[in-house]
Amino acid sequence: MYSYPLLPVVLALVALWPAEARAYKIARTANDAQLELHWDTWVVPYTIHYRGAEDVHDVLLQGALYRAFRAWGEVSDAGLQFQSTAQWADKASEPDEHNVLYWIESDWPHGTQVIGLTSINYYPDSGEIVDVDIAFNGMDYDWTVFDEAVETDIQSIATHEIGHMFGLDHSETNESVMWFQYTPGETRQRELASDDLDAVAYLYPCSDAADQASSERLKDRAADCEQAFYETGCALAAPGRAGLWTLALLALALALARRQPAARVPLLAVAMIHVVAGPVPPGRAHVAARLAAGQVLDASDAVVLGEVTAVDPYWSEDGHVHSRVEVRVEEWLRGSGPEHLELDRPAGELPAMGTVVPGEPRFENGQQLVLALTDAGGRWVPTALAQGFFQIIDTAAGPVALRHPGGPLIGERLGGAERIPLTDLLARARR
Repeated sequence: MYSYPLLPVVLALVALWPAEARAYKIARTANDAQLELHWDTWVVPYTIHYRGAEDVHDVLLQGALYRAFRAWGEVSDAGLQFQSTAQWADKASEPDEHNVLYWIESDWPHGTQVIGLTSINYYPDSGEIVDVDIAFNGMDYDWTVFDEAVETDIQSIATHEIGHMFGLDHSETNESVMWFQYTPGETRQRELASDDLDAVAYLYPCSDAADQASSERLKDRAADCEQAFYETGCALAAPGRAGLWTLALLALALALARRQPAARVPLLAVAMIHVVAGPVPPGRAHVAARLAAGQVLDASDAVVLGEVTAVDPYWSEDGHVHSRVEVRVEEWLRGSGPEHLELDRPAGELPAMGTVVPGEPRFENGQQLVLALTDAGGRWVPTALAQGFFQIIDTAAGPVALRHPGGPLIGERLGGAERIPLTDLLARARR
């Protein structure tokens, strides 16, 4: 028998050791209340646009997206489920609970560095999510689904964007699926990290997570989840027959295609029928290529020094709130243009509806900034969203430019933003 005379001391020190601050972030309303965005339903429906992706066969695309949804649906401490709806829906022009995933194969409007972008509509007075659209950049990136010869991995990017779909912002840790950066060729972001598991369990608590809930909404949600388990005995993330049959048929089709090519078409057709007719169970934000400040400037078509003079939200035809942002240009550090610049940004808040895009820079009237710009089909957009946004502030050591590539919510934390001496940034931009 061993004795541990120091064990009580060690346990006391462990109990007193400060808990690690959570790295995950929850997307919030743009108003002063800063409410956490969330779904008030157990089952979140989604639709894959019928055009799919040009690089990938429809059945392979369905399988990759199924696995991405399933990764979040299988978190045991969270009560959240995803359900596939009709596969032939087009993008909605108004909030109607059609959460559409779609590829843009030409005229991508957000700049070449942005791989995927998620737009979240919500009620400003509650933070309840109404609907979500996820756009993938099919113009500048080649998409793949297999484990070898990976280019831009559909499952990795989709897993990240689905995290935004149910209310997560970018994480502060680069081990997380919700880290804003993706390097082409990677498949790491197919698998949820501990920070991702903690995030979904916090936002949609179930079982023991009820003890950690800090608000009445979360406590009520956790209690409802426990009741749902008690009444139905169901595992909210259990795969449905349609999804399993689809994957099985797909595997059979691909196996037989090598020996009997004639069998390929009917088997794939049967698999597609299962995808379209059957439910898929649980399974604009952005993920971008990471650019250092100097790389952002080099990748930009123009760079301006100026001040935000107006931010006017309006309802756009694409079914989301946009904002017209006016910038008075003090100097075109690179390129040339007018003294007053108008940007159309895919986020904003009206009294009845708001739209948030995690990773989008937060423009506010009166901001002094350096803005790196990309020409996207004849219109200026910030290069790589928040990566091209440098806000100028005064410090005791002189003016500095603040930037956080993952977006403003992370940058607000102490030490969370890059600090670049303004003189150095201006000199680099002019060069």
